[in-house]
Amino acid sequence: MRFYHLVFFLIFVTASVFAQEIKLEYFVNTPILNQSNTGYRIFFGTQNGAYYYKQPLLRTNSLPVIKVSPLAGETFIVMDNRLGIYDNWIFTMAYESRNNIKDLQVKKILANEFGDKYFLIAANGSLYETEIAKENIKLRKKDLPHFVSEGDWNNNFKKLLLADDYYVYYYSPESGDVSNRLKLPSGVTSIKVNTKEFDVLVGLTNGQLFIYSQDLSTAKQNLVLSKAPLTSIEVDPLDHYAYVGDEDGFVYTVDLLKNKVINTQELHKGAVTVGMIDDLTNTKRYIVTSGNDKRILLSDVSDLEPNYKRIVTKLVESRKNQFIKQQSGEKAVDYDKRVNDASVKSFVESTTTSIVDSLAQVKSSKNLKYLIANDSLSVILPPFPLVKFKLLKPVASIDELSLQLMHFSLEKDNTFAINELEIKSKEGVIKFSSDSRKMVALEQEYSLEVAKKIASKEQDFKNSLADLVAALRSKGKLNDVELTVEAHLKVEKDSLGQDELNLHVVFLSQGIKANIEKETADYKAGKYDIFESVAATTLVDFFIKSTSEKLGEYLVPNTKITFNLTGSTDKSKINNALPYANEYGPFKNFPYYFQGQLSGLNLTQEEGITQNSQLGFLRTYSVRNFMETSSDIFDETRRKYVHFSEESDQFGPEYRRIKIEMIIHRIMEMNKIPTDLKAHVSVKERALSEIDVNIPTGKKNEGYALVIGNEDYSSFQPNLTAENNVPYAVRDGETFSNYLRELYGFEKENVVFLRNATYGTMNQAIARLERLMEIDGKGKEIVIFYSGHGMPEEKTKEPYLIPIDISGNNVNQGVSLKNLMSRLSAKPHGKITFIIDACFSGLGKVEPIASVKGITVTPVNPELGPNMILMTSSSGNESSIVDDQNQHGLFTYHLLKRLQEAKGEISIDALFNLVRKDVALTAIKKLNKIQTPSILIGKDIEQKVKTMLLIGQ
Repeated sequence: MRFYHLVFFLIFVTASVFAQEIKLEYFVNTPILNQSNTGYRIFFGTQNGAYYYKQPLLRTNSLPVIKVSPLAGETFIVMDNRLGIYDNWIFTMAYESRNNIKDLQVKKILANEFGDKYFLIAANGSLYETEIAKENIKLRKKDLPHFVSEGDWNNNFKKLLLADDYYVYYYSPESGDVSNRLKLPSGVTSIKVNTKEFDVLVGLTNGQLFIYSQDLSTAKQNLVLSKAPLTSIEVDPLDHYAYVGDEDGFVYTVDLLKNKVINTQELHKGAVTVGMIDDLTNTKRYIVTSGNDKRILLSDVSDLEPNYKRIVTKLVESRKNQFIKQQSGEKAVDYDKRVNDASVKSFVESTTTSIVDSLAQVKSSKNLKYLIANDSLSVILPPFPLVKFKLLKPVASIDELSLQLMHFSLEKDNTFAINELEIKSKEGVIKFSSDSRKMVALEQEYSLEVAKKIASKEQDFKNSLADLVAALRSKGKLNDVELTVEAHLKVEKDSLGQDELNLHVVFLSQGIKANIEKETADYKAGKYDIFESVAATTLVDFFIKSTSEKLGEYLVPNTKITFNLTGSTDKSKINNALPYANEYGPFKNFPYYFQGQLSGLNLTQEEGITQNSQLGFLRTYSVRNFMETSSDIFDETRRKYVHFSEESDQFGPEYRRIKIEMIIHRIMEMNKIPTDLKAHVSVKERALSEIDVNIPTGKKNEGYALVIGNEDYSSFQPNLTAENNVPYAVRDGETFSNYLRELYGFEKENVVFLRNATYGTMNQAIARLERLMEIDGKGKEIVIFYSGHGMPEEKTKEPYLIPIDISGNNVNQGVSLKNLMSRLSAKPHGKITFIIDACFSGLGKVEPIASVKGITVTPVNPELGPNMILMTSSSGNESSIVDDQNQHGLFTYHLLKRLQEAKGEISIDALFNLVRKDVALTAIKKLNKIQTPSILIGKDIEQKVKTMLLIGQ
């Protein structure tokens, strides 16, 4: 929940850049005439053949036309009167057509959702569909009543959107039906279906861009971009931007909320083609452009201003789910008192105001001015619109005015406006309110009956599962395995863009780290059949029985159900192919997700299992097969299975998991859903403290930093509640990241900030930092900041940093601080600075995440490198405290406060002595607790602490 909350702030603070920055530029020896990409798989067509980036792949006698599959595994190519499939993994032609197509000139290739069907638009206006069988490609001409000049695939409708000069229309490849034909004012030269926003973008020969609803019934907006035809359109996968190329080599960035062009660049010599790369791993987005010249450009568009409503909506849904959940141990009477119409309405209104205010304040110039003219008062605060209203009480001078309260609203065009004021004057408080800017009042009285019912069922699920596990363990079964279940409601969009209320139920089986020579009930290494794991069999059997008993009322005929099945493996590599018995048949480019990315799976009995991605997938398919063959409760429903495979970077049974997420769609008609549960509401953010703003600007430093703020443990561990979270940990990390960039001049891309990091995320980030140090670490500043839970390993007393998905009862599955220090010390570096706002006593910042014995961190750490500093928030068995007034960890707040005051120009010794005193006094005076920060210094810098800065020289 708080993850999204603070992601929002970081994105806002760092995003207001409107010019794309060219990150990569490639050159080829002949003009590029067409391109296609899926992610980083980028292919180009030239008169000399096909290129992969700047590397020539296929020499041809004529211009090849190419289309990369949506799954990225293959590329469909039309070349030299032949058709071919190119294998993108091994970079060779997989097979070619046996038929010559010398009379066919192909203009463009389209693909459906998974690329199992391709559609060829010919220069003569015909449309062809591919038939691929026995490694032979055949073309079947479609019988269309209209000419075809352009097209795109609409995955929401499962239809082709085609253009016929001045017209656009839909065509169903299955039925052959043509529908929704619409005439445009000029010839159509480019089309893009924006499935995310459920609309269609159309570029015309006169340089106009039109945007319609996806059914073509409503014109949403239009604007003139160019005097030349628009040749290519791409939409941002995350936010409200379109990237449009024209025939003269220009690329336009269009803000679709403001309906205006925010950037124009001449990048090429001729007709531009635009592609999109959405790099989820590195949270980067790029546009790929080419245009009748020899240049290939990748331009970074990651820092465009975000769509605030999108981020706020995610936060609302998360916060709402937490609020209406029935807490563990909460009595029904107490739950009814806490969750009711009035409390939910109050929660929505107050949190909406707070988050919008906090965002607007960050954006504000802080240069507030008043103007009095006649009997009106104008309030000016750039960049917000001026507010002018009639004074009901006389004001002699603006000097007597002082602001007491100011609230803002988030507008439809992604801007903010002042909507409420209270200004103190000698005559009393002057108030202003703009009803048109206020949040729309809730339109109906509603009941929380459904939400309460689901919360109650979730508790029933958990109780039943706990009883089942206890019974099995009493019989010696299911030892060293965790089974969990969780349920919640979400308001989501269906494929047509309509709101629907969906029930998510998640069942998880996860092994616990085993003792030596002790077997666990999870999957053995290399096994995938469900009957190979007692835990998996128990979980699936419980899932089927409990769903039938507790959710049967929702499983009416034709109910849509989505099953997200996740199979996880540990790091164990497959050296020799494992046998696959072909019990589920061969798989050819079967769509699934590996490590979160859409991929195509290939598996045959002859080749066997050679990759962990295949093994994880088969574990999910075994569960699917069991559900389909061993139960009839879903027989009358409309089922969709989505398979996910994950591979850990660690060894052990605790990383071999099965997760079943069942989504029951539209469990209640939207006109009966409580209005406050719908996704249009916003949530509020905590106000900023003085250390969060006005960060001094300092000298540039060369180095790399890893910043982690782990706050929300309860959302990832069902046995925890909000009291076990670490308040303000994400804000600690966010603000510290800002200080690294502003005060210490670290390059933006050199500071990695993880919000609510899982074990996998933390380890990937640490591995990335190690690689950077190997390449470029010599003489560089290395900084690691962590705010969150810390725990001791009970036997060794060794301190661990605890990811949000690691239980306090399994501390050694966390990140060993000793091991981390040793690993980084072995890499090339200048000075390594560790700053840890976490206690290692097991007490926790607010509430512990497990009951363990306290320990003391050894004052002399043998793993402390000679050029290393370790500064921690507390000593021995003390706890680390949070500062509710300033909304930070107490240690982090005083550390940053002193750095802010000194503008970073303060020695390590002086800084630490001041911070230690500040923290100790505040803890005793305000909270009646003891907290004493500690510091360890490497031997090579012991004599320099009175002159050396914490970071930098």
